[in-house]
Amino acid sequence: MRRRFSIRQCWTAALLGILCISGTSTLPAAEDNDPIYQWQRQYYGKLNGQEKLLYTRGFERSILSFADFDGDGDEDLFVGKRDGRIALFRNPGDNQFRLETEDFSAFQEDIQNSRKVRIKHVIDVGTNAAPTWFDIDDDGDLDLFVGSGDGTVFFYQNRGNALLPILELVTPAYMNIQANGNSVPNFSDVNADRAADLLLGNQQGDTKLYYNQGVATRALFCPDVPSQRSRIKGCEKARTLLIGNISPEVDATPTFVDWEGDGDQDILVGKSRGRIDFYLNRGTKLQPEWELESSRFLFINTGGFSAPRFFDVNRDGYPELLIGTRTSRILYYENRDPITTGLKQVEALRRVNLNPRKAPLALMEKACAQIDVFPNCLPPLLEGFGLPLEVTTLEEIVERSLRPSPSFLSTEIGPDIVPDPQASSNAAAPGNMYTMQVNAPVVNDEETTTETADPPVSREARSRNHYWPVTDNFFNIGEMLPKDRHTLVTAGDWDGDGDPDLLLGSRSGALYAYINQGGTEDPDWSRLEVPALAPNGRSFSAPSLADLDGDGDLDILVGRKDGTLDLLRNEGSQESPDWQMAEVRFAKIDIGSRSTPLIRDLDGDSDLDLLVGNSQGFLIYFENQGSPEKTNFVLESARFANAQSSSGNAVPAIFQWDDDENADLLIGESSGTLQLLTHQPQPNYPVSLGWQQQAQIWQNLETVGSSAPFLVDLNGDQQQDLLVGDEDGHLLSWLFIGKQQPTDIAPPEPVMTANTLERLRVSEGQTFTDQPPGPTIQAVPSTPPIVPREPSYELVSPRFAEQNFGNRAVPALLDLDGDGDLDLIVGNRRGELRSFQNDPENGSDRWNLMDENFLEYSGGANAAPVFADVDDDGDKDLLIGNESGSVLFWENRGTPEFPEFFRDPRPMNGVTSGRNSIPAIYDVNQDGRADLLLGNFGGNVRLYLQEANGTGFRFRLYHRRFLDLDVGLGAVPVFADFNNDQQNELVVGSDGGRLIEFRPADATQDTPWGWKLNDGPLTKLSMPVGSVPVFVDYDSDGDLDLIVGTEAGDLQFYRNKAIEEN
Repeated sequence: MRRRFSIRQCWTAALLGILCISGTSTLPAAEDNDPIYQWQRQYYGKLNGQEKLLYTRGFERSILSFADFDGDGDEDLFVGKRDGRIALFRNPGDNQFRLETEDFSAFQEDIQNSRKVRIKHVIDVGTNAAPTWFDIDDDGDLDLFVGSGDGTVFFYQNRGNALLPILELVTPAYMNIQANGNSVPNFSDVNADRAADLLLGNQQGDTKLYYNQGVATRALFCPDVPSQRSRIKGCEKARTLLIGNISPEVDATPTFVDWEGDGDQDILVGKSRGRIDFYLNRGTKLQPEWELESSRFLFINTGGFSAPRFFDVNRDGYPELLIGTRTSRILYYENRDPITTGLKQVEALRRVNLNPRKAPLALMEKACAQIDVFPNCLPPLLEGFGLPLEVTTLEEIVERSLRPSPSFLSTEIGPDIVPDPQASSNAAAPGNMYTMQVNAPVVNDEETTTETADPPVSREARSRNHYWPVTDNFFNIGEMLPKDRHTLVTAGDWDGDGDPDLLLGSRSGALYAYINQGGTEDPDWSRLEVPALAPNGRSFSAPSLADLDGDGDLDILVGRKDGTLDLLRNEGSQESPDWQMAEVRFAKIDIGSRSTPLIRDLDGDSDLDLLVGNSQGFLIYFENQGSPEKTNFVLESARFANAQSSSGNAVPAIFQWDDDENADLLIGESSGTLQLLTHQPQPNYPVSLGWQQQAQIWQNLETVGSSAPFLVDLNGDQQQDLLVGDEDGHLLSWLFIGKQQPTDIAPPEPVMTANTLERLRVSEGQTFTDQPPGPTIQAVPSTPPIVPREPSYELVSPRFAEQNFGNRAVPALLDLDGDGDLDLIVGNRRGELRSFQNDPENGSDRWNLMDENFLEYSGGANAAPVFADVDDDGDKDLLIGNESGSVLFWENRGTPEFPEFFRDPRPMNGVTSGRNSIPAIYDVNQDGRADLLLGNFGGNVRLYLQEANGTGFRFRLYHRRFLDLDVGLGAVPVFADFNNDQQNELVVGSDGGRLIEFRPADATQDTPWGWKLNDGPLTKLSMPVGSVPVFVDYDSDGDLDLIVGTEAGDLQFYRNKAIEEN
């Protein structure tokens, strides 16, 4: 059953911080009156008495962007993350940013009931989101651009205004710019032509500047490939400037900054090994010229990925420096203007109000006048600035104070300003301004202590920006599993104070115990160190708390990676636990691997039973046939409730979902989703029966992977709140705030983007009354039965369409214009994607070239297009393989008759074949989802299985050599029912021209993946070199004909004569 909140409801819920559970999700349900739970994400909690950002998915590979997107006068903080999403930290007005959501959302066009509507979706660019805000259309409000791991830039236009922003996805491939992975965009008008230019970093280490060839209201950025520019009007004289390449390092993350305060833009570029390049603009505002000034900017070294950004956090007029890293830690450097800082140390000026924005010399003269006349003012000034008495002028004080960092090439290194890498990170001495001795990932750059040679001297990069390290944890993140992964959570009151305490399992095998010192309404977690909770040889520890010996205190049963269980008996008391290892291989239980125990009275006999999940996704039930004081667990069901998590690693949790007396089940799994099972037991039936799957993906609650749920009251309202651990070591929290019945929810109110019927076409001189009459109903003869027929192919044309399409031609056919006949697109070695309209004349096909660059394709050489229904919506989407081995995806958001293709890189993120990918779509594992097979240059076929990803989908590599195929060079997989038996056959072409045929095996044949090799009619065809077969009913006679692309660039047409001959 499908339920939706209205757009208005979802928007209101988002403003309140409420998870809009039913926004666009399908909830498989047993009944139509199932309750819909409402949850509120809880991000902050107390750890050791201090509020921390405690319950998050993390901010690994953070890229920051500051913007006043809502027009309230202060800038909010947007954080792009490794998971492809964007977090929003609201600014309440004092620059004390507070996390509002980890999943910032925007509207996106969709199709509902054949109408275009706008639905709000979480922004998800696949991986490595890199947000930046800029008013690209000069309409007074900010638009959003997001770089992605795929290398494209997503463009979200603000179709509201500066006070009420309404973001809508316009394209996931802005201007068709392809950055070769990990695009990081920034905008600034660098040449004062009133049109913003685009600075773009990428995974290969390039930082490129794309000059805007348009105007302020209509930007135009041109590809940096000359052959592609020539096809775009306005790009004939376009230029792209390579600012620099950080090879052998990767992941260039650039940002603009006016370092010297001279009104032009300098550039910083973060690098993959933790350092930062600084490019000084030595040109003018009209003609910028950047030169590398430092390859170790301020000697900063984060130890890995670095993404610098500038923002005036303390509002003193000088921007602070914040650096995203490969972990969730954000480094924060405070900017302390050396002139203002020095003047603050002068006793005579402590009560004098000086304007810090004044020019340095003017500020110094003002200070001198406040102290005494010159030169009498010099001694106190020199003392405040820590300078020797040999300094005799105010100009020299300014000169020495503004001397550039010794990390700059234009600076003469002197012993008085070499940074001290051994200084404390909390010191305020100038010698420590570049080094941060804090927690990982920050490391010291030891090379700075040994460099003594004077580098070449040129114009010095003087600046009032001087930076002191403040913290490596700008977001104030608290870690429950420090430096560990795979959180598995349970809770119980083990100290007898009436509030829940936490126990967390981990990948290392250690158990992390946290006592609640805050009470039932406001938990405050404090770590309890217990020797018995050390790993002790186990890994992937999964704890469950229960009184297993009837002595009134809580013991611990721990699952292990090897499938066994450990018992840690509580030898203390209800108020003071003392856990000791009591039994390894508890009850001799072994369920295979990744045991995750749950201890509850499941059969209602007043003693504790045992339910254990395993790596295969099953739940194994052990009934307690002993007593509460002496348990005796006996295996009763190896597939409890007939449940299985499709992705494996089942983690069960009890959930009172429907308010009846029967316990229901939530099951976590590897995919990160949660499965819900409800229990309606029948009298005298075993407890393992009577379960019903309520939702395979429950209410769109998901983690990055390996979800581990547990329900416990966290705020004292007597309701079950939800904790979920994940594979990255995070702990997520949702507070229950109520539930609704479906009848309480208003009907959907989607925002229509089109509400116009197509007009009837009337020829000149014709009236509406001249239109043909409506259709008459006629008896339709019964359709003749479908008879399987082996194909009989005859070469009709060795040069289909009478033209050459370029070397390594790869054809794909689909009716693109709704006229009822097949049109043609052809990819080739040069990376062209040509489209041809089929315009029949006098009974013969006539092919008109419509576009030499269909959909403005710029995905690289060896373009290999395929039309297939990837998302199971009844129309064919477009996939294109290429030389690099990746796959580009265009979703069809039109109809089968009138396709409208929309580029979406997210489903194919991480998909690769190695080289020369050629995609094919088929539901290999028969789970109702279209899977992806990729042929490659090496002659193998890779299998990617489709799986759910929030409201969308993604592909996960399952097998690198499907069917152990090796066709030599250039495998080309194709699925088609060419023998009319209502089952798809698999054909694999090759560069050598040979076709290999597989057919579905019957139930009696033991074959890999259910396919058997067949020596059929296709294997006897003599194919050309580089053959790419495509099956299509070209002549509309009811069977599939064969069109073959070739290395030479011609297409060959083989007509299937099977029906004619029979």
